[in-house]
Amino acid sequence: MGFCQGSFDLVVFSYNGIDSVDTDGRKSVMREVARVLKAGGTFAFSTFNRNWHGFGEKRARSSVVWSNHPVKLSFRLLKHAMGLVRERRLAPLEQRDGEHAILLHRAHDFGIMVYATTPGQLRSQLSENGFNGEPLLFSVDGRPLGGETLLDEEYFHVVARKLSFS
Repeated sequence: MGFCQGSFDLVVFSYNGIDSVDTDGRKSVMREVARVLKAGGTFAFSTFNRNWHGFGEKRARSSVVWSNHPVKLSFRLLKHAMGLVRERRLAPLEQRDGEHAILLHRAHDFGIMVYATTPGQLRSQLSENGFNGEPLLFSVDGRPLGGETLLDEEYFHVVARKLSFS
């Protein structure tokens, strides 16, 4: 059985978890969070930044950590090579059209496709799902963020408030 409407003051969705679902799933998550939050409640989460330079032409790649131990080094080189093969195979599946973007991320040796958004798109999604359209955005190290582009931010933390009225 699910939680009752207005059960919580705070909902936290940790470490870009909301980016592991598709567009419809993301909207469903936001609607459900709004449903279980009390009026004026807080939703805290992090989300990948669509404008991050590492998603662009010069995709961010993991590097090999060198070792003098031949078995460790061999394993690391093999793992890195497998990631490069996976990147070549999965990159054509990226979707960059319209409101949402599903992008290949370097995590797990290019083994994960993630939903990525912009601050403007995020504001729109939150507004459509019962939240104040002006969330607080923070960098990984806790600095308040402003603006739209944020090229150096791989992801950002979000603090959104549910509207005080229904």
